Amino acid sequence: MKVTPWVTGGEIVRTEPRNGFSYFVHKPVFENFIGQANEGFVQIGWKPLASLPAIISENVSLDGNGVVDFHLDVDTQKMSAHIAASSPLFLGTPEIIRLSDSLLARIRMRNPERQ
Repeated sequence: MKVTPWVTGGEIVRTEPRNGFSYFVHKPVFENFIGQANEGFVQIGWKPLASLPAIISENVSLDGNGVVDFHLDVDTQKMSAHIAASSPLFLGTPEIIRLSDSLLARIRMRNPERQ
């Protein structure tokens, strides 16, 4: 049995070291029971939790090609985030989730293949 990516955040496609912690990007999740959903999310994260700075600022490239898809600022103390995106694919305010060893941001997004 396989746990759905809607729960796990999907497959981690890239991990990058930062100063004292690491940053990781998941594959965007649009998988549905049948086919692809019109909307899904992308999840990014940082760990270990104890090493994270008060403010994290990331330029995010989902496919690692160097082109910034969006900029994300996360306040790790207030558990809040702000996204700046030039693309209409990214929707709303990111959800911030604190786990025992990491901090995650889930950003709702439109499925680019269904636009």
